[in-house]
Amino acid sequence: MSVKGDGVQKVAERLGALKNALIVAHFNPDADALGSTLGLSLGLASLGIKTAVLNESRILPRYQFLAGATEILSQPSDLNWEALLVVDCADFRRIGDALSEQLKTLRPVINIDHHYTNEMFGELNCVESSASSSCEIVFDILKALHAKFDPKIASCLLAGISGDTGSFRYRSTSRRVFAVAEELVGLGANPSAIGDALYGSKPASQVRLEALALSKLELHAEGQVGAVVVTEDMYAACGAGPEDTENLVELVRDIMGVQIAVMIRRDVNLWKVSLRAKGDCFNVADIAASFGGGGHKAAAAFRYRRELEELKPALLKAVCAEAQKK
Repeated sequence: MSVKGDGVQKVAERLGALKNALIVAHFNPDADALGSTLGLSLGLASLGIKTAVLNESRILPRYQFLAGATEILSQPSDLNWEALLVVDCADFRRIGDALSEQLKTLRPVINIDHHYTNEMFGELNCVESSASSSCEIVFDILKALHAKFDPKIASCLLAGISGDTGSFRYRSTSRRVFAVAEELVGLGANPSAIGDALYGSKPASQVRLEALALSKLELHAEGQVGAVVVTEDMYAACGAGPEDTENLVELVRDIMGVQIAVMIRRDVNLWKVSLRAKGDCFNVADIAASFGGGGHKAAAAFRYRRELEELKPALLKAVCAEAQKK
């Protein structure tokens, strides 16, 4: 695996010299963000390195089976740490408004990520955009450190790989991904239990919200673009919240004929947008970047603080233009 910036071995050597480290991932963490930070924390702890994991957002119930998930802090108790490890973030702002302000003076920053839009913001940067997930990179780092793998670490990493490959469906799923997954299962990860937790435990409120949102599906560009908007009124009608939209954009992308899926959802004082694409010839990361976000060519996101009436037409124009390039 070719790593941009500093190689796995160099980062592993730096981590191995630490006595302690603070670890953080992006807000609204998914399986990869949580699996990579928790797996890294447990792996470093196996070597006697003290760690704490931060996240600005609430950890959803479906992820609380991961070892250490219930111990994640929302803010640091102090800044007396030898390093800040930022994982699964294309830019430093992705850790959240509050944490990026609180942690801006903590150095050195070690940046571990797999987004091709990564801004290389660390003193050390281990970035591999061809990796399936940040968990895959963390696996390599822990192997280089000769960390003591156990079923808890293996489960965290396999959960993140499963999440970011869509349960091994997405084009990021390589031959090597299966080899890493096989090794993690051999180390004690239980793929059936992980699959049940990630994909088989939707609350009824989420199913109701998905049904309501999909009933209002819009198709554009001769059916190549699918778009849904989720409003506060829709949350109220379903007894749901923003966290219940997590997989909605994938449902839109999976519609026959849709090449690019758009989900716009209301959150606290802003709109959050998720973009997904099929095939190798589309690039939604550049669209997200034009709105101040980022991600992968096939999966990207951004936040928007102005009105929906401004956002929606501008976004759909850009997405439809991208869809019609094929």
